[in-house]
Amino acid sequence: MATGFYSCSFQEKDIFDAPAAERLEQSIKDNLANFQSASNGWVMQYFAYPETAGFPLIIKFGTDNFATVMGRNSETGNVDLTKTGMYSVKTNEGTVLSFDTYNPVIHAFSDPDKNPLGYGYEGDFEFTIMSHTADMVRLKGKKRGINIYMNRLPEGQSWSSYFDAVYAFDAQTFKGAPNKLILIDGSKQIQVSGASGHILTVGEDMYGFVVKPNGIHLEKPIAGLSADALDFELSADKSKLVSTVSPNIYFTGDNIYNAFVSSQVSNAQWAIVLDDSQMGSTLQSLIATVRASLAATGRTLNQILFKIDAVNSAKPFAVGIMITGGAIGHYHYDVTNTANSVTYVSKGTCDNNGTVIKNNFAGTMDLINAFEATYTLASASDNGLSYKKIKVTSNSDSNFWFYIQKYN
Repeated sequence: MATGFYSCSFQEKDIFDAPAAERLEQSIKDNLANFQSASNGWVMQYFAYPETAGFPLIIKFGTDNFATVMGRNSETGNVDLTKTGMYSVKTNEGTVLSFDTYNPVIHAFSDPDKNPLGYGYEGDFEFTIMSHTADMVRLKGKKRGINIYMNRLPEGQSWSSYFDAVYAFDAQTFKGAPNKLILIDGSKQIQVSGASGHILTVGEDMYGFVVKPNGIHLEKPIAGLSADALDFELSADKSKLVSTVSPNIYFTGDNIYNAFVSSQVSNAQWAIVLDDSQMGSTLQSLIATVRASLAATGRTLNQILFKIDAVNSAKPFAVGIMITGGAIGHYHYDVTNTANSVTYVSKGTCDNNGTVIKNNFAGTMDLINAFEATYTLASASDNGLSYKKIKVTSNSDSNFWFYIQKYN
């Protein structure tokens, strides 16, 4: 019978054998060199939490293990704030970028003392480095697992001018504009809402985004599309936001007629620009008569609004005449729209303020009756995604035209 003998003495294999340790060390060196090579820094598209709006941050990594971070957002009072703190690149289940000392610009999003107390934004300050090129780094938050991208900031661009461009594009495209967009993917059309809050709602799913100087970056790709699209840029004709991976995937503005009508249902108000250079001769004459009648009693015409009469239980569409003191008379209309027109038909009713105004100031009913018409609308905004200013022209009187803009 053969008997086997086994030695009780053995040497455990070093789980960090030399080749693996060398690879990790080389990864640290390569990533540090890449971070530090951007002499003007990197733009980080930061998301603290899934399905929330993101924030752009600019970060410059020094060779002294200090990183300078700049932000302009609600946490900085919407002014530029630049602070410096220590950073490191180390191994911790992969190669990790960590912001080691408290820097209020970036740690504001992971500080539990921020509102709501004890939770804050619940964001990350440590990131696994997933991949990098000379111009782009993909990180993943250690806690939230959100993909965070950094792009090299072009040489010569000042940090403040970058945020100026972001804020300008946001103002032109999203802030104060109707909330809906249309997402096109080939022949597929998808209604999208929530753009003004930087969180797109597509069906039951939500997708936060960061505003860039000429587009947006999504926190995650929108499900069900023909390609994974994260970045969208404004087209040359400023009519749409086009995916950088497929020209067949893009956002465009809602139909202008639908946007005008549906935004009022959502309690938006549109004000006529009360400037003679911004309206045709027919409306100028009608307004002049009302103004003269108001002036005789020391009053002025403050606004003419297209809105919903929210006090009325039926919530009818209305033209609102606002005079000195903020009193608004609501004159009610039935409103219908097609893909290329909108029609106002008077209901012949008004609220109590409307009765007082029409009974006391000459020309009021001539003005109100003139709005009973079918109109053509044309965008007068900075780009085709935003209907913040619209030219309205009567189809029956080419001299009855005017501009409206969002009032609230």
